[in-house]
Amino acid sequence: MSWQAYIDSSGHLDKAAILSGLPEEGKALAKTLGGDTNAAYAEGFHIGTERYGKEGAVVVKTKQAIVIGHYGEQHVAGNAANVVERLADYLIGLGY
Repeated sequence: MSWQAYIDSSGHLDKAAILSGLPEEGKALAKTLGGDTNAAYAEGFHIGTERYGKEGAVVVKTKQAIVIGHYGEQHVAGNAANVVERLADYLIGLGY
């Protein structure tokens, strides 16, 4: 199954990304995921230049990438997390 088909068929995400060769925004997320949460707590974190309210994002770091799934107000956060975590586990299993 392709990446896009996987996201489309999940029914729990409306946007998603896999970051590698990280731009500045991705570097900030990687730093937070590495345990340096000070900036995230003080300023929040941004994805696609947006901060979040009733919608949110699930972010999982693998060895070589960051997997991001966005969910809207109509989605359940736990279901979105499950989809992103399963994809990250798959990528980790492939060595990514």
